[in-house]
Amino acid sequence: MRLLAAAFAVALAVPQDPPKPEISWNLKAGEPVRYEVEKTTVILRKTGDLEMKMKLGLVLEAGARDAEGKLPLRFRIDRVGMSGKGDKDDEDYDSDRDKAAPKHPALHLMAGCLHGEFEARLSRQGNVSGVQGLREILQNSADNVPAMKDSGDKEVASRFASSIDQILQEAFCLAPGKALAKSDAWDASPGAIAYGNGETTLRIKSTVKDIRGGEAVIERTLTLDFTGDQRNPEGKGSGKGEVVWSTERGLPLSGQWEYSVTTSRGETRNTFSLKLAPRPAKK
Repeated sequence: MRLLAAAFAVALAVPQDPPKPEISWNLKAGEPVRYEVEKTTVILRKTGDLEMKMKLGLVLEAGARDAEGKLPLRFRIDRVGMSGKGDKDDEDYDSDRDKAAPKHPALHLMAGCLHGEFEARLSRQGNVSGVQGLREILQNSADNVPAMKDSGDKEVASRFASSIDQILQEAFCLAPGKALAKSDAWDASPGAIAYGNGETTLRIKSTVKDIRGGEAVIERTLTLDFTGDQRNPEGKGSGKGEVVWSTERGLPLSGQWEYSVTTSRGETRNTFSLKLAPRPAKK
């Protein structure tokens, strides 16, 4: 009995490996999930700050993972919100609240995307690729906005598609795509980020801050890389944020981060949020 008790005591004294859950996008095929993504950009000006806000409700439905390990996704836009402050044409639109189309041409174009569907592929890390159908949605909407149609601008749909694609990259590039323990870190980049008069590369260092009850808390440090940007050789930018990841469901529950960009032309501040937001069941 003494020998057994001694062996048990030794076993308890041996250090246990820390939990190391998988932190990867792993949506279940055929089970829709809904996110609300919101980005606010504030341009600091001597004549008064200019604020622009965009909110998108996105329903994601995955198919079976392909040979490259990517998930085919169908996106549906089920909420569009846009607003501005600091400009003479300020307007606030939210498709959940407003029945009439907004007056501002840009808001009118975005409002026309409501219920639009497009496709893409999602890696385990959250990189979005192969976007198909988004530009067509925007072009169809632009064709129904008189001011856009009369302008003769044939690239407006492409510019809006590029902006939404950038939001998708920034919203979903959140995971390492592998199992990690507390304090483990990794580097990632969602690609180029627009900052007013140009764009630069956003680099993110993420660290697993905590692991608790089927969730991983991820701390993020953001840096904007102006290397090779001849227009803004002295540009700089940085920020921070946090993401809560469900290791059981293979998706983010929420996230918020912010970063500022300073160039010779001034400063821009960005705030980004993402949250899992299922619609209430209809009674």
